[in-house]
Amino acid sequence: MKITKNSQYKGEKSALVLKMLDIAVSKIGMIPFDIDFTVGSKTKVEVKEDKLIIVLDYFDAFVQESDKNGIYARILFLIHLAITKKSFLGYPEILQKILSGRSMCKLFKDQAFYAMFIDTMSVSGIKDFEHYIEALVPYIVFSCVDKYNADLLYSGISRHIDPVEGYDKKAKKFLAAVCRPLDTPRAVKEAVNCYTELQKIYA
Repeated sequence: MKITKNSQYKGEKSALVLKMLDIAVSKIGMIPFDIDFTVGSKTKVEVKEDKLIIVLDYFDAFVQESDKNGIYARILFLIHLAITKKSFLGYPEILQKILSGRSMCKLFKDQAFYAMFIDTMSVSGIKDFEHYIEALVPYIVFSCVDKYNADLLYSGISRHIDPVEGYDKKAKKFLAAVCRPLDTPRAVKEAVNCYTELQKIYA
């Protein structure tokens, strides 16, 4: 495993991110991929053959606040997301995020909750049904991991929802498919089918 580190920005914040990358990689341990990591202008994750390309947004709130715990958690998630993208290439990104969140929780549950809770509580409003589904990803991740924390995450989103919109009813079948262990090919396939159906109806 070879780690390449770069930053498009200079200063203490970028240096802190690269330091937390070293800590995150040491905690995860050896993985069968090279990592090309950059502190850039927009967060993204790509997979090219056996290389994981990860960019963390310099303007991410955790970076700008020099929040070590938040940066550490964000990097851990992005590494898990990159590995999941490699394993589930071509799957809907929302499913990749759910699967990587569940994977991260196996070893780094506290870190996952820290970042997801702050992200959820930072949501200032729900723009539409698609945004609602995306905002529920932290809740979905924890739904079969930790019910208490899942309920906290759900409350952070539900406070923005007008019952008249009927979002819960629209998402019921999809949520039933993903708010359970996705540990078999059949369960993952059903989740993908439900999400595809949801997009066809409510896109």
